[in-house]
Amino acid sequence: MSDTPKEISDIYKKMIMSRTPAERMRMASGMFDAASALATAGIRAEGKDLKDIELRQRLFVRFHGKDFTSEEMAKILSRVFLRGS
Repeated sequence: MSDTPKEISDIYKKMIMSRTPAERMRMASGMFDAASALATAGIRAEGKDLKDIELRQRLFVRFHGKDFTSEEMAKILSRVFLRGS
């Protein structure tokens, strides 16, 4: 679903595709960094003093929580994040 008229969407797509792959990658990286900063601020605003590993776990869940079953998420959090702590 989109509330953007097709003509505008086409103009935007043409503008983005006129960039080099490196420019598009930098744009995507910048957007991810901004999203991470906003998500981190939201997690910290919950008022909890979190260790780095806990913050990284919460960020992972915030970004990918709907991509995995609860069983898969538990495995990921224990195997990936706890292994490095």
